Amino acid sequence: MDPLQLQASSLTKKSASRQTTLSLPKGQVFEGEITKLFPNQTAALRLGGMNVTARVEAALHAGQRYFFQVSQNDGIPRLQVLEADQQALKSTAADQGSAAKVLQALGLEENKANLSMIRHFQQEQLPFSKEMIRQGAAVLKQAGVMNQEGVQLLSAMNQKSFPLTLETFQSLYQAEHGKPLSTQIQQLQSGLQQLQATGLSGSRDSAVSKLAGAVQETVSAGMMNQSGRSDAVNQLARLFQLAGAEHAPGSVQSGAVSLLHKAGVMPAGMDTAEGLAAFKQTILLPENRGVVQEIWPETAAARNGRSFAAMESAELFQTLMTRFSPAEGEAGRQQLQLLLSLMQQAGGQSQGVQTPQASQEQLQQLMQTILARTSGSSENQALTVLLQGSFANERAGGTQGFSQTAGQFMQLLQQLGLHHESGLAQQTAATSGSQLESMNTENLKQSLLQHMASLPQPVRDQAEALLHKISGQQLLSQEQQGQFQQTAVQIPLSLAGFHTDLSIQWEGKRQQDGTLHPDHCRILFYLEMEHLGETVADVQIQNRSVTVHVYNETQKPDKLMELLQPYLEKRLAEQNYTLNAVHWKSVHEEQHARRTPASSYSGWEGVDVRI
Repeated sequence: MDPLQLQASSLTKKSASRQTTLSLPKGQVFEGEITKLFPNQTAALRLGGMNVTARVEAALHAGQRYFFQVSQNDGIPRLQVLEADQQALKSTAADQGSAAKVLQALGLEENKANLSMIRHFQQEQLPFSKEMIRQGAAVLKQAGVMNQEGVQLLSAMNQKSFPLTLETFQSLYQAEHGKPLSTQIQQLQSGLQQLQATGLSGSRDSAVSKLAGAVQETVSAGMMNQSGRSDAVNQLARLFQLAGAEHAPGSVQSGAVSLLHKAGVMPAGMDTAEGLAAFKQTILLPENRGVVQEIWPETAAARNGRSFAAMESAELFQTLMTRFSPAEGEAGRQQLQLLLSLMQQAGGQSQGVQTPQASQEQLQQLMQTILARTSGSSENQALTVLLQGSFANERAGGTQGFSQTAGQFMQLLQQLGLHHESGLAQQTAATSGSQLESMNTENLKQSLLQHMASLPQPVRDQAEALLHKISGQQLLSQEQQGQFQQTAVQIPLSLAGFHTDLSIQWEGKRQQDGTLHPDHCRILFYLEMEHLGETVADVQIQNRSVTVHVYNETQKPDKLMELLQPYLEKRLAEQNYTLNAVHWKSVHEEQHARRTPASSYSGWEGVDVRI
């Protein structure tokens, strides 16, 4: 279950928890127990875990349970037993006949939806009204969710004062029971592509085309780490670049060469005069001309107009290594393997360039080998530079602007349409209708609203489910408890081609300008990753001192944490924060901690954070 589902699930769970306040408006119905009778038709009643004093308009017996309806709520509430056989309305949660009698007394039809709702309110000891039962049953019937899950959600909506409408119900139901956001976007994109391939005409073709464009914009906005790609191919390529970087510190360059030697991808002695000469000779072989062109397609001849043959051996090595930039996907993997094969040939370990064979998993394992074998100052420096390059997150406009990642997240939130309604409200006053429509057709939610009706089944169902998923997230995004506020958001990401959802939850004291206090707050991140799986980061900030708890089932990456913690400390210091500690624990420990009374984060299980 993804975190947005978990948060929606916590909504229904909270609706059944013990109440601390009670409101009994006129017409409200509830099942209560008479605990004590007083003169003047006054009685003490127990409703759930709360005691109520009220005037009762009937002769009742202490210790018995009845269904009451509020006839007056000024001062001491005045209650009446529902107009039906009082003996029949003496009930327990297991008495199914009483539910039918309550419906009869309220003048409501005895059907499955109505009976299910009455019994749910009995079991959870929650108050309800005739109108709530009538509206709720209609919503359940329209939504086609005539089950306990639907009744529980309607009850939660009532407790949280959500409007009892079909649209609100479907949005919250999608949030709790629907597929993850990234999955729904991928499925809709696939469905739209299939429609485009079949060929459509007229307005339907236009609608499909515009919606497909909005979906693609959303997918593109969620593609992370484009400038600092961190897959095995690009990490190995970065090591080759460092090995040939003439302006890099000598310790970094020598450390990169040493790591490539240890991994067996660069033959021993390649950095000596003899090894560099052998590399040049291999590059200039006529039979390798096509291979060189495939590895370095942008480097036809040269550096400053000079041919490879005219360069010194060391200069040629530096030029080719620093310009090695593999393409994405399978093409990049083949380029890397051709380079590795050239290295083997130059080192005398093969007679010619071999056909690439290593899989992506094998290359990933190669990087793990490099990480495990790193030792010594120069190798640590080279690996630190390599890893930091994978976490490029510079700030626009210096230290005061948004970071690159934060800016991308904000753009993605806008593209999803999570600010769609607020944007409309801000623009309505000064903008004509036609201009307003043109300004808001790019975000995904607006495109779904405009073009969904033109789609054929079953793609329309996919689009409708996605629209409700986005709306459900909007409904659940904030919760205010006194001065403290919780804000949650979920965004679809693509990490080196792996599609997942990142969920973030903030909790802290709300300031006058509506922001959370930056000195004292808590941030939770959840991410399901391709190789690490479910990961949670719990970032706790007290007096600008930051403690990070990372929860994951894989073995603690001691070497990575050793190399990256100084970098994390530096980046936090740039924002006037200090790093207290970083802890790595199992997800099981996180779940156990979340069940403790001190935890206020029920419903969250995971994280990956980049600062």
